[in-house]
Amino acid sequence: MRNIQVKAAYNLQLSTENHFIANYTLHPNFGDTKTLLPHIKNFEHLYHKSSNEIVADAGYGSEENYIFLQKRKVKTYIK
Repeated sequence: MRNIQVKAAYNLQLSTENHFIANYTLHPNFGDTKTLLPHIKNFEHLYHKSSNEIVADAGYGSEENYIFLQKRKVKTYIK
C-alpha cells in the first residue's frame, strides 16, 4: 500500500451477555453491515436459541439487517 490509508484485513465481532463473551466470529469484510446476519446465525447454531434484543452501533444499520430482525421480532437498538 503506497498511500497512508490502512485497511482492515479481518473484522472480529463479539456478542456479550451479562458482561461475558457469548459469541465471536471473524469476517473478511471491513464493514459491519454484512457481518451482523452471519454473526447472529452463528450464535443460533452454537446455542440453539435466538436473541430477544440486540444493541449495536450505527455501523450495523442496513435495510437488510432491519428487515431480518423485524421478521424475527427482535427488539433492536441500532442508531
